[in-house]
Amino acid sequence: MNIRLALGAVSLAVLAACGGGESSPPAPSSNETTRIVAFGDSLTDGGTYTKFAQAAVAQATGGAITAAPVGKFTNSAGALWVEVLAGKLGTTIVNERFEYGTSFPVPAQISSAANATNYAQGGSRVAKQPGIGCSPDPKSGACTGATTVPVVQQVDRALAKGSFTATDLVVFWGGNNDVFHNLALAGPEITAAVTAATLAGQSAAQIAALQQAIAGKYVIEMEQAALALLEQTQRARAAGAQRIVVLTLPDSAKSPMGQSAQVGASGRTLMSTFVKAFNDQLKKELALMDTGVMLFDAAALSAQYYDNPAANGFTNIAVPVCDPAKTNNTSLVCFEIPGVFSTYFPAAVAPAATSLFADGVHPTVTSHAKFGNAVYEALKTKGWVR
Repeated sequence: MNIRLALGAVSLAVLAACGGGESSPPAPSSNETTRIVAFGDSLTDGGTYTKFAQAAVAQATGGAITAAPVGKFTNSAGALWVEVLAGKLGTTIVNERFEYGTSFPVPAQISSAANATNYAQGGSRVAKQPGIGCSPDPKSGACTGATTVPVVQQVDRALAKGSFTATDLVVFWGGNNDVFHNLALAGPEITAAVTAATLAGQSAAQIAALQQAIAGKYVIEMEQAALALLEQTQRARAAGAQRIVVLTLPDSAKSPMGQSAQVGASGRTLMSTFVKAFNDQLKKELALMDTGVMLFDAAALSAQYYDNPAANGFTNIAVPVCDPAKTNNTSLVCFEIPGVFSTYFPAAVAPAATSLFADGVHPTVTSHAKFGNAVYEALKTKGWVR
């Protein structure tokens, strides 16, 4: 089965993290957690596109499977890291709404559940549209694919419902899709400029300077995205949140997608450059200001997952669990019903229990569990949770 989707790869993934590198936020008045409120992209999206994904599976199977366990960007409908974290804290978290763009007219449905506090959406950037997979209409600009509501507007939605409380834990993980968006612009621009400069007989030094200047323009875009994310954390703080966590970005150049021939060496260099610019800006600003925000360095341990997978319980970091020929390269529609149906690679190729990636950029359920536990331990060490 080949499930054709308008939704492309929306986010990088790698799982592991450690606390540290943060400023010294004031001690919160409570370490009890009654709610987790989450903002971000597909790494944290608990099912925004579920109805679309199930309809895609139903169509691809001729209606044989109409309620597939799909809709999250991982290898099944298992718990994401933020859901694992919620479980460790004795609470739950579900998506704030379910929707898709105009090319698949599923009316937006706002959840009435009291724990509907996960605002993250696959494909979302921090502050700008279009996000990855949005496929904007050329006239209206409305997303015809994934709705990719930016983090800024996700916070708008949350604040429209009221303020935060001392027992809320607020988490932000965004910027991944800003990397991919800027890469998609910078790569072709650099290629065209280098081709023109070469034909004009410019020297190697001149061409290198040209490449650096173009890349620098997009580095600024990544720095601005980091600043925009920090602005959202301060909006949350001003609205009463006392425990706010913001995460750095793992290096997408080391993911299976980043390592692919399609991305190539030059693309990997740009990816790493953009990720570093974003992370450096986050760290610099948090070090300079008493922001009341805890930095969780997802980039730091992710490197250890890549560099020493066996020590972290992984036997496979190169091959995704989900067969791209059956899922069109996205784990959004990746699932397995034992003895009935599967879009997985054979276990001998990519064992689900010990593989890092579900698709080219998203983590497996196993990876999510490790990550959620790691975040919990960091928060516990910090004294922010029980």
